[in-house]
Amino acid sequence: MKYLISFITLAIANFFVLTDTKFSYDPFADLANLARSKWEPISKTGRSLIAAIWAIDNYNNDNKVKYKLNKLIIVEKAVQPTLKLRIFFTACTKAGKKRKGRKGKKTCDYFRATFEKFPTTISPVIWVRKLSRKDERPSKPSKKNYNKTSKTYKKTRNWK
Repeated sequence: MKYLISFITLAIANFFVLTDTKFSYDPFADLANLARSKWEPISKTGRSLIAAIWAIDNYNNDNKVKYKLNKLIIVEKAVQPTLKLRIFFTACTKAGKKRKGRKGKKTCDYFRATFEKFPTTISPVIWVRKLSRKDERPSKPSKKNYNKTSKTYKKTRNWK
């Protein structure tokens, strides 16, 4: 009987110890979560809209496409003291005339632009990345890259 009572008290003590450590408060947990969050949301107007338009212009010039800004999704500012914005947005373009079935249909893609202004430089630096899908490639390869090994035949001239 004595062993049974000591076993029960030991089991109850272990139960309290386990539940105590499960709900204990760690004062450094809030600091760790604060350090992990590098971005804080800001409004979708003003310089974030201008930065998104600049980003689309840069992407259009680099890739020779015609996208127009459709909608800002998320705008975040870095917690660090330098001015750094991360902008998620959609941009749309019309489909090419090559596709007869979808002649006037818009194709929309998701983009992420990072706008960074260093204190020492005059102009900002903008990086743009397309998130939704890879750039489309032509369905038929160009004539230079076309491999004709299986279907070629040699034309020979009969000299008389």
